[in-house]
Amino acid sequence: MEWTSTKKKLIPLLLASIIVPVSIFVGLNRPSQPTISREISVSTVEWNFTRPNYPYSISKHIPIEELVTNSYKDDIVTVNFDLFMSSYFEDSPTYLADYINFKLVFSANLTNGFIYELQIRFTAIHEGAEALDVNQDDGWVETRNLLPPSSSDSYYSTVPAYISTRAVGNPSDCYLKMLANWFFFDKNNINHETTATADLVFYNGSEYVRILIPINLAAVLA
Repeated sequence: MEWTSTKKKLIPLLLASIIVPVSIFVGLNRPSQPTISREISVSTVEWNFTRPNYPYSISKHIPIEELVTNSYKDDIVTVNFDLFMSSYFEDSPTYLADYINFKLVFSANLTNGFIYELQIRFTAIHEGAEALDVNQDDGWVETRNLLPPSSSDSYYSTVPAYISTRAVGNPSDCYLKMLANWFFFDKNNINHETTATADLVFYNGSEYVRILIPINLAAVLA
């Protein structure tokens, strides 16, 4: 009778010792290329700026200081994608071009599951007449629960500029802040347009989901 009673107590303990490590193993070993079961596309937010048209070449700084934001929320995930359009520079002597500098901020929070990866792509309509430069200086990059981001500018390629990073571990939230410059190489005679799309992949406890959050930026002639 004593052995039977002891055996009944030991069996649940043995099962627990097997189940817990297996569950940890499954959680920590995420697939390198997960299969996306569902994709959510958020409506595009539009922003435009009218470039000044001076009668002669002049170097000038014009504050913009406008926040452009797009977001998504459901029972599992809350995502915010912000672009703070800081300033416009006309005929910059440093870059020999006009440009807009801005700050991008991305954050996501989950009530279940974990963040997998984040990409932000910039797709322009005039690759030869404009470029997107992502500032990779460590002093201007802030992250939480993300690997140091890699990035590519769009100066010499028709491939869109991008920022790419993956989550560290299995976090339920993440944060990214970076700076960028949007250059214009024309003589104030072309309308420019680029779409910044935040692409978040996360696991909600049962499937991998992708969320696409676009913000369209336009710099138009006066």
